[in-house]
Amino acid sequence: MTTPLNALLQRNHGVLTTAGLLQHGWSKRQIASALATDQLECVRRGYYIAAGSTPTDAGVAALAGGSLSCVNALSAHKLWVPHGVHGRHFRLTKKQATLWPDSVVRARFGRASDTVHVLPGKWLNRIEGAIDPIPTALVTASRCISNEDAIAAIESAMKKKVLDLETFRVQAAQAPPPINELLAQVQPGADSGLETIVRLRLLAAGLPVRAQVDLAGWSRDLLIGEWLVVEIDGFEFHSTRDAMNRDVSKDRHLTLSGYTFLRFTYEDVIYRWDACLAQVLAAVAAGWHLRPRA
Repeated sequence: MTTPLNALLQRNHGVLTTAGLLQHGWSKRQIASALATDQLECVRRGYYIAAGSTPTDAGVAALAGGSLSCVNALSAHKLWVPHGVHGRHFRLTKKQATLWPDSVVRARFGRASDTVHVLPGKWLNRIEGAIDPIPTALVTASRCISNEDAIAAIESAMKKKVLDLETFRVQAAQAPPPINELLAQVQPGADSGLETIVRLRLLAAGLPVRAQVDLAGWSRDLLIGEWLVVEIDGFEFHSTRDAMNRDVSKDRHLTLSGYTFLRFTYEDVIYRWDACLAQVLAAVAAGWHLRPRA
């Protein structure tokens, strides 16, 4: 049975191949007819789009013989991505990367901000779909974004239970740097990528910080020493009034028990980190991490 053309195009990011059409019941004669009647357009040998259409970003990657990768793939998998606007990141084989600058795909659908990645070693020619799977996207991103953002992406995948750390360690054993060095800093349990970044920055400042510590039956984001609590409020924080009331109640209870609280927002961490760190260091200098507040 022949799968309808529109359904195939929608399912495949606006791009079809001869092999894919044949697999879904199309004959070579039907493909030729679709081309002749302007239902399909051949962009390069064996690759088709709906006539006059523009494929998705993943479709452009597929047309180029590669996959959407790095931060774009992480975003597609709903994982942590760095703050800011990102261009398109394609992962190509070494051969396709060589052809990309002068390719018809780049001429028609390329953008000045496009970034092309090529992974060395055994990862070289492994193209597994129009969007890279999570492990490959993480390896690619680790070579492109900051170390703290890469670690945050790994921990966000663990939080969503879409990445098993030990399995990934095995997969990444022969991967190019720096992924294995970053895995040594990964900790399970972070509630958000933002929490991961703050933990890494506090550790880099030489502070004795622990993550997801149970205090009186409540899990807190970060604890410096024994008495200084650092809470991180991300985009989804206090999404409901009930959630806000619960957290405020917990804060009051722990404050009365002697804990000092420092609470930072997404904007604080991304735009005002130097000021945030100065406040943390001032609290530590005052010894609030070592003793309960009177």
